[in-house]
Amino acid sequence: AVLKQIELKLATHAPERGGALLGLPNSNLVTEFVDDPTATVTTSTYVPSKQLTLSVNNYELRHGLELKGIVHSHPGDMDRPSIQDAYAFSSVLDKNPELSRLIVPIVTMGYQKNAVSDNDIELNSFVKLSSFTATRRKEASTNDFGFNQRNKAIVELSSSSVFPLQEHAELL
Repeated sequence: AVLKQIELKLATHAPERGGALLGLPNSNLVTEFVDDPTATVTTSTYVPSKQLTLSVNNYELRHGLELKGIVHSHPGDMDRPSIQDAYAFSSVLDKNPELSRLIVPIVTMGYQKNAVSDNDIELNSFVKLSSFTATRRKEASTNDFGFNQRNKAIVELSSSSVFPLQEHAELL
């Protein structure tokens, strides 16, 4: 369900749209996507809105969920976080000291079929979601993209899996 929402809200629009990922506390499971239609965007930047922060806070209080990360789309074949993204992830971690890491996938459109790697999930034949995590420097490994030396967060490739919980729940 989360992947379908991401595909609908991000992949059907011009790049540099995004939203928040929420899930069950004390787990890596993402169960909700919160769209951010009022974000500040350009053709090459996405800055989450204050409304997204309020929506995330509301979800956390009303549904017992917690922020797991931020997802956004990139233009062309830029299927990895930019240096600006890494600084933004550091800021989110600074504002949320209870989080040890963020899930920070990137959605790209029009990718080459042979460009799919272990950290990618195909949303459809034209759109993929590439998985990354951002962690505080003290908790991160050395497998980063080289732009992290001056940054407080390390951004790394991350494996991900899809659990079709909605389909299983419907069957039950």
